[in-house]
Amino acid sequence: TVFSEALGAALMMVVLLKKIPELRRVTPEVVSFSRKIVTKFFLEIVKIGGMVGLSDAGFSFIYVMLSGIISHFGKEPLAAIGIAHRFEGLPFFISLGVSMAVSPMVGQFLGAGAPQRARETVYLSLKILSAILLGISVIYYIAAPFLFRIFSTDPIIIRHGTEYLRMVAIFEVFLGFEVVFTGAFSGAGDTKPLFLIVFPVTLLRVPFSYLFAILLGMGTVAIWFTITFTTFLKGILLFLRFRQGKWEKKKI
Repeated sequence: TVFSEALGAALMMVVLLKKIPELRRVTPEVVSFSRKIVTKFFLEIVKIGGMVGLSDAGFSFIYVMLSGIISHFGKEPLAAIGIAHRFEGLPFFISLGVSMAVSPMVGQFLGAGAPQRARETVYLSLKILSAILLGISVIYYIAAPFLFRIFSTDPIIIRHGTEYLRMVAIFEVFLGFEVVFTGAFSGAGDTKPLFLIVFPVTLLRVPFSYLFAILLGMGTVAIWFTITFTTFLKGILLFLRFRQGKWEKKKI
């Protein structure tokens, strides 16, 4: 993994140097501009990117705690969600690709004084992505048990995995909402909503899973529902925040 990421970074640097020849020459102007970035823009970069970084770091920490709750029911549901996350990677990375395209376009349109074009770009991206995710959801819902049989012959793992993947499939479109709006807010430099919405709602998965699954004895189905419902909730809340339009007035 480390080697592949290092190779990818090196290849991207080669492409970047080819596309922007000026980067190859270390002139006094380049040195001066580099110092300006460090002294003038560093805190602004940290302020914008830090919110996203904290949110992502918090997500990883939350899943460590969530895994502890899932393991209460044995190794099978933990194995099932591990396999299911591989399937979830397909819609997630498709959404991430769209988000990476949306982010600079929103920034460019806002810089050009065309916030309406930025808004239209986000909504068009959501429509296209939602259609793709809907198709994936139908496949996942119908074929869930067959997909899990590729990776395991254990009937308990297949049962847990099918329950989880089918529940995820119902709310999959809202994963796209969350990821695309993350790109939109990042492009606008308004990343505060991401931390104030995404992190707290994701954090709710831990106490709610513990309450319903363990204390109330509803089992792993309650955990799967909590995960998928909070995905739905984050998508809706980010959509409502986006509609308010405060991101259009963000100054960087």
